[in-house]
Amino acid sequence: PSIAGSDDQELPDDDENEEYDAEGYFCDKAFPPGLEALGNMTGDSANKTKGKIDKWQEDMLPGWARPHQVCGQNHTRTHVLWGFEEVEPRLFGHTAPNDLRQGSIGDCWLITAMSSIAEFPSLVQRLFKQQELAVDGRYDIRLYDEETERWHVVTIDDRLPFMKKPGCYG
Repeated sequence: PSIAGSDDQELPDDDENEEYDAEGYFCDKAFPPGLEALGNMTGDSANKTKGKIDKWQEDMLPGWARPHQVCGQNHTRTHVLWGFEEVEPRLFGHTAPNDLRQGSIGDCWLITAMSSIAEFPSLVQRLFKQQELAVDGRYDIRLYDEETERWHVVTIDDRLPFMKKPGCYG
């Protein structure tokens, strides 16, 4: 199916799933941040983190972090992204397959898929309604459902898991 898609659907007007925090940032109620959102963090037999999950959870920043909290001029010192203090957050930029690294949550399958599609950045951009960093942290993304053979719009927020272990924040 073409990402340009002839099945473009209007974005849903679903107020019951809309929620904004006290600072005015969108919060995805259907996918709240937390350890449950990361799934089975023990991963598979290739994951060397078995037995280290409790320590990893201690290093997790409660509530996760948004891009503007970890880098750029307005980031907070408690959320600084190691090695990227002077970089401004952005939605799209130059990305190469080797920019992606597997962390400790057993997501090699996801990193592999993301690395593969990084070869074609224009395809990734066409999945997003927003083409710039969203001020309110809300993004509408089109995903293809192979079972229904249709494109669907999914609204997500920009919160990401964040490690606070000294020397490798991010």
